[in-house]
Formats: sequence, structure tokens, C-alpha cells
Amino acid sequence: MLRSLSLLAGLLATFALAQDTVVKETTGEFAVAQTAKIPLPERLQAAYDGALKQALRAAVEQAAGVMIDSTSMTRNSALVVDRVSANASGYVKSYEVLSDSRKTTPANQTLVSVKVKAVISTATLDKDMKAAQAIVGRLHQAKLLVVLQEQLMDDKGIATKSEFISTALRKKFSEANFTIINEKATGEGALTVASGAAQGKLDAKEVARKTDADFIVYGNATTRYLPPQPYQVIPELNAKGEQILFYVAGDYDLSMFETKTGRELGRVAGRLKPTSMKNDVSKAGLSYGQSASLAAENTASEIVSAVFAAIFEDLRNQDVNGSPVSMVVNGIDFDAAEDFEQALNAVSGVKSVRSSDFADGKANYNVVFMGNASDFGKALKGASFKKRKIVVTTVKSNLVEVTVAK
Repeated sequence: MLRSLSLLAGLLATFALAQDTVVKETTGEFAVAQTAKIPLPERLQAAYDGALKQALRAAVEQAAGVMIDSTSMTRNSALVVDRVSANASGYVKSYEVLSDSRKTTPANQTLVSVKVKAVISTATLDKDMKAAQAIVGRLHQAKLLVVLQEQLMDDKGIATKSEFISTALRKKFSEANFTIINEKATGEGALTVASGAAQGKLDAKEVARKTDADFIVYGNATTRYLPPQPYQVIPELNAKGEQILFYVAGDYDLSMFETKTGRELGRVAGRLKPTSMKNDVSKAGLSYGQSASLAAENTASEIVSAVFAAIFEDLRNQDVNGSPVSMVVNGIDFDAAEDFEQALNAVSGVKSVRSSDFADGKANYNVVFMGNASDFGKALKGASFKKRKIVVTTVKSNLVEVTVAK
């Protein structure tokens, strides 16, 4: 009997493990440049590690994709999968390398392929996916402002104002369900981005005063037209001497801000990714403008992914650690300010309170709250201080102002 119970317990444990895991076979690839500066063993190890990481991420992405298909979690599902799979190692319980191979690419790179059988923890993955979906859902209502100092250098070296990257970014952000704020709504001169100048928090705060944007993406970008060069491997002129290929290049340096607190969420910089024209001359477009537009579209997805990741991590951090809220209190004197600070600590959702200053009959506090300013305002509804009712008078950005009744 004891043996039967032991066997049954083992079977139930195995069943539970099977219910909470899924097995996926996937392949990852990674290439490193062949260079004499790095010994071959080190290059191979780097390529192998990269390919293994890609294979495990692909396994997690497949598992997440199956889970999304079996639920109603479909809106912006690609963004959800991208965020959870970014930490693929956290969901891999174990894996087995089935095979690996290497070859030299036409670009003289060492390319390593690794095939794995990975056991994915679906219980942990499901929990994190639901949390990610909740954050993505909040971003559906987020308002975003894109302001770039963008210039175009034509094939004669003349610089003019451009909108290639700005237009592509606004389109991609809109497709990701952000609400795009019109730059003109900030007022003339609200955001003057000087070419090549470092950006600071003052710009974000200025915008917060003049618009209801939640996030700002701004900085500098340049697109360059490259004139035909003689003796190219791919002819840029046809037999009649007419230009048939229109090369472009460019770069960008952008900052991301959350307007409520003026926090910089990060920066993203890089080069334009022109469409490959080696195998299809028609992809070059019929003009420099078309080539520049294609390059901007190719690059926009990468930029939007980086911006989304920064915003996502900021919101997730707020969920875990709380959000900073500035609080102004009217109706108390200096002697009561310390008592009010202690009373705030008792409010549900408040993680910490620090008094700032007392001026013009107003007490100021820096509060960390598990939610946004609006949530904090709701938490204060019906609250009282020394039997005096607390009335919420203002909730704006990260500011909550209240008056303690007489």
C-alpha cells in the first residue's frame, strides 16, 4: 500500500511538472567578424554563446506565442512576447544542446548555429506575460510627443530641414497604439532642440506645462544623400549615364523622457538601416527621397522597440517600487506639518514620505506611492487629519494638492 501511494505521488508530481512546463526545439545563429586581433577560440566561443542565447530566446518566444494563441491576450501580443523573452534565461528550467555547427559567410564572418531542446516553465512565463500585458494595456492610452531636430544633407552638401525619421517614428508609435501629440500643441518655442546639443530635464518639464503628453522622444537626426561614385561594384548609372541607384546614410541620437517627473528614461543612438540593394536594384527607389523614406522605415522599428522597452521598464519599476508624487498641503501650520507627515505614512499604498519645505502657508512633501498621482488622490478621498477632512483640490502630472478643512 505504501509503495502504491509513493508511486502515485511520483506520478502526480510528474504530471504537475508536465502541466507547468513545455518542451521546444529551436535553433539560434550568431556571427562574429574574423579578425586577427581576436584568437579563433575566443571568436568561436563568442559566436557559440550568442547562438545559444538566441536559441533559448526563440524557445521562450515559441512557448509565449502558443500561450497567447490559446488565450484572449492578442492585442499588441508581439510587444508582450518581446518583453518577456528579453529575460529568456529566467524561464528556461533546463536545456540540451542537440547539435552545433559553424561556417564562414560571404561577408567573411564566422557563423555558428546551435540547436537546443529547452524545457520552459510555463507557470512563471504565464505570470510574467499577464503582468506585461497589463502594462502594455496601460500604454494604449499613453500620449507621446516626437520632436526631432532633423536635417537633410543633399548630394551637393546643402543642409535643409527634414522629416523622414520623424514621420516614420510617429507612424510606428501610432501602430503600437500610442496617441501621438501634435508638436504645435506645445506652443511655439516650447521645445527648441539645438542640433548636436545635449538635452536636459528642463525641456521635459517645459513640455509638461504646455501639453498633456505622457512621454517625449526627442533629439537630433541627420539623413545624407550620397552621390554616385565611379568604379562601384554595383553601377549607379545605366548605359545612358542616368542615375539608377540612390544611396543614403544617416544617424540619430534620441532621448526619452517621462513628463510627469521629468525623468530621462534612456537614450538610443545609431545609424540608418538602408534597404539592401545588392540583389534588387529596384529597392533603391526612383529618387533619393524614396531611398531615405525606406531607410527611415527600416530604422523606425528598432527605435520604437528601444523606446518601448525603456517605458515598459519604467512602468514596471513603478509597479514594484512605487511612483514619486509631489504633494502640497494647505490649511495646516508649521507645528502640525510633522504630524501630517506621520499621518500620510498610514495611508494605504504610501511607501515613504519626506517633508520638503514649508512656505507661504503650504507644507510640501515628497511621497512615494504604489500608483500614480491620480491613484494617490483617490486614496486620500474621505481621509481626515485630526478630525478635519482632507479635500483634494488638484491632481496634475505627478502633483497632488489638498486642503485640510477648518
